[in-house]
Amino acid sequence: MERRRRTAAIVGMLTILATVQINQAANVAASGATHARPRPHYRQIGPPTHVDLHEFRAAKTVIHPRLTIPFLSAPTPSATRGHAAPHGKTGRRQVVVVIGPPPTNSAVRGPLIEQKLAGFPVMDLSRQVGLYGSDQVAEPPDTQLAAGPVNIAEADNSTLSIWSKTGSLVTTADLTAFFRVPAGYFFTDPRILYDGQSTRWFLTGLSFNASSNSNLYIAVSTTSDPSGSWLTYTLGSGTGVIPDQPKPGVSSDKVVVSWNDYSGSSPSTVVFSGQETWVLQKSDLVSGASVHIASFGPDSTRFGIVPSQSLTSTTTDWLTYNNADCPSTATCNRGSPTVGVVAIDGTPISNNVTWTETDPAIAGTTSPPAPRQPSGVPVLQAQSIDDRLLAAVWQNGTLWVAGNDGCIPAGDSLIRSCMRMISVSTSGTPSVTQDFDAASNGFDLYYPAVTLDGSGDLFIAYSESSPSLYPSAVGIDSLAASPMTFENSISIASGQTSYSGTRWGDYSGAAQDPLNPADVWLTAEYQASAINPGDWGTATARSAIQPAITTIIPNSGPENVQQPVIIFGAHFQPGATVMFGSKPATSVVVVSGTQITATTPIGSVEGPVNVTVNQPDGTSVTLVSGYTYTREASSQSQPRGVVGRDPANQSPPAPVGLRIVHL
Repeated sequence: MERRRRTAAIVGMLTILATVQINQAANVAASGATHARPRPHYRQIGPPTHVDLHEFRAAKTVIHPRLTIPFLSAPTPSATRGHAAPHGKTGRRQVVVVIGPPPTNSAVRGPLIEQKLAGFPVMDLSRQVGLYGSDQVAEPPDTQLAAGPVNIAEADNSTLSIWSKTGSLVTTADLTAFFRVPAGYFFTDPRILYDGQSTRWFLTGLSFNASSNSNLYIAVSTTSDPSGSWLTYTLGSGTGVIPDQPKPGVSSDKVVVSWNDYSGSSPSTVVFSGQETWVLQKSDLVSGASVHIASFGPDSTRFGIVPSQSLTSTTTDWLTYNNADCPSTATCNRGSPTVGVVAIDGTPISNNVTWTETDPAIAGTTSPPAPRQPSGVPVLQAQSIDDRLLAAVWQNGTLWVAGNDGCIPAGDSLIRSCMRMISVSTSGTPSVTQDFDAASNGFDLYYPAVTLDGSGDLFIAYSESSPSLYPSAVGIDSLAASPMTFENSISIASGQTSYSGTRWGDYSGAAQDPLNPADVWLTAEYQASAINPGDWGTATARSAIQPAITTIIPNSGPENVQQPVIIFGAHFQPGATVMFGSKPATSVVVVSGTQITATTPIGSVEGPVNVTVNQPDGTSVTLVSGYTYTREASSQSQPRGVVGRDPANQSPPAPVGLRIVHL
């Protein structure tokens, strides 16, 4: 049940949490059962501890145990949680969108390096153990990667690694030492994100011991450089309670962390005891002050809440959860499953934090089957996959969330592990605009992570396997205008053999690049070694939607005249340059993602030339014979356009986006 890993798992519900009472003021639900609106409790913690990775030494002064806990699942079996059968017997009708097969079923190739800027393996089990010793023998990796202006940073198990965007390892840190985890405790469940609005990195995690005592942590970098200095906070400590999978989200003025509490005398006997959400004053974290906090919970009526990362400015942090995942049939939306959409407004420092929830209807979800692989033994041997939501991202009024689901792809006869994708418009009353499963005939897709590029195009990172495909890291994208239309998946890294470990997941990573918002980083787990079947690995690929040119107006002109033109298309980036044949255009201005103005160079000869748009991230597009140089104009001639067409009033054809992957 609660998913994850690790040879260990999850941290602690904070003693600070104590017992929190739930205000029974009703919260309006768009459909389904009505949930109580929780009341915040205010407090302050801190001050932080300073850690400088430039001077950091990870050598341990204490020995930390390798602790293992079982997969912590949802509080009740799916059969009692109001879930629909695979074809959606309740709620909306289940829609399944089929993704094309992976580009290769090769079982021997490593990460594919086919095209552009970056694509490389990052951390794996053997490397992690080689860096920091046997207490790093942990699974699954809980793959997490974020992108900053210069570097990318990955957090797996107890290891933080900083990389250049071309794949060079910059530095690493043992998170056990980084957070000063006490003797007898095991660190796990890291999550990391980069917040472009504050230019800071945020990292959460927890530690626990054999008695289910725990500590909950958050760290924030002091600059945009993750290899520099950090401030670390212990948010709280718990006795006999483990706060599983603390997930951070961020808005313009808040950092929100949510997790599930599991209580008991040992990690192997804990049971779900409530969900908690803490709202942290972002300005306190960034400045290194004592942190003002508004806490909600423990709340036994909600489960698996996921805060979103806001990619554009907003003072609302949006949270989501699968509203069919609840511990009591009295509060489940059995007749009409919903997605819980929570708006957190206000700030802890102002004592005015509010929780506003709506529950729009979705198709029912089911826990998917264990993914298949060529060995015939399921990828997940000591856990099941449940249908909680795993990742959420918000941008310009649109919230995308992803999780696992069971479905039957078109043309298939078996239930597969599929990826449930839900889009919610947050303009006005939140409403579901997309609700479908992404699936592949004959393949299992699991542990998706989502992000958006600057144009709102959807990108997903996930793991994939089948009876003929070793567990591999895969990515996919779709255009904002057609989110249910996917191209064939891209291979980030090909699995090398069937996986023999006991844990996989519990999530993947997807991050928009803040320096080039047209680019995203997709990171997922794959089986990394043909020699060691228990060696999980993680790999990342930088991907983008390739620009497209649809038309150039005017599309011809005298070879001896520098003529203004308008280039229509899609996914143009600021800073793009334009070539007419072998000569650069002048006065290039990227007016928008669909329009560039430029002045043609003097032509060398009469006739057609290719027109190429080159972008800062390395993507490019060429319109073959896109412009034609005509006979020289006389001194009395005026620059010619296209007869009967006014460039300023043209309606270009609908652009077609093409995906390009930097591997």
